Amino acid sequence: VCNAEREALGQLGACEAVGRILQFHEGESEELARCCCLAVKALAFHCSANKHKLREAGVCQFLILVLRGYRYSVNGTAVLEAAAGAICSLAMNCDENREAFGRAAGCEGLLEALELHCARKEFALLGVKAIFHLCDGNSTNRLKISFSGAADILMAVLNRYAYLSGAGGDAGSDRVVEYTFSTMIGMCLDKVG
Repeated sequence: VCNAEREALGQLGACEAVGRILQFHEGESEELARCCCLAVKALAFHCSANKHKLREAGVCQFLILVLRGYRYSVNGTAVLEAAAGAICSLAMNCDENREAFGRAAGCEGLLEALELHCARKEFALLGVKAIFHLCDGNSTNRLKISFSGAADILMAVLNRYAYLSGAGGDAGSDRVVEYTFSTMIGMCLDKVG
């Protein structure tokens, strides 16, 4: 989907429609939840108008409900990956969405899912990346993760992927390690004085 199509879909009510589907079909189907999350990710990607519309439609809160609803599901990791990707798209360069996710306990929800599913590299990358974007420039969210066990969870992620990254390692592990370190540095920003 190109930017012009993204904007056109937003103008036609796609953001509100996805919000209604997430609201009224909560917990009905993993596939429906995954597809809605992928739609949010596509609509929000580098489109500030759609990010605003999605937030107004309550999508930030619904994504956290999806994240928490499928964190214990045996087959739910595809949903978790899609939800984390959608959170990344919505939070990236959008202060209002970062605040909305903070109010909806997004930091805590991501940390809970990351603690349970950090063995899946794709989710580990998207989960840590989403936490990074929620905390980037938002001291309230950085404070929340600091008091939500983030240090232990991020260290577990780091310990799992650090040995796989570097020379001869794989690029996915490198990215997990980079986002983990960046998030850890961000956690310390408000504490250095």
